[in-house]
Amino acid sequence: MTSPIKGLPPIAPQEMTPTLRLLLAFIEQQQRVIEQLQQQVQQQQTEIEALKEEVARLQKRPPSPRSAPVPCPRMMRRAMMLSSG
Repeated sequence: MTSPIKGLPPIAPQEMTPTLRLLLAFIEQQQRVIEQLQQQVQQQQTEIEALKEEVARLQKRPPSPRSAPVPCPRMMRRAMMLSSG
């Protein structure tokens, strides 16, 4: 009596029906997918941490110089009218 999947109790050979074999194969496939997804999540977490560190490093830089605001043409006309009148 052995169990093809870790964590499951041993299964007697006479109990290994075609349906049970199919279910065990499905469980094994799902375990492989879960392991792959766990690896992917771990990689993404590592990348996220690296990006967070980069953002923090970049935010500590002095702010970029800002140019003077460009006056609106309507405001310029109003200023000219006030100064001439």
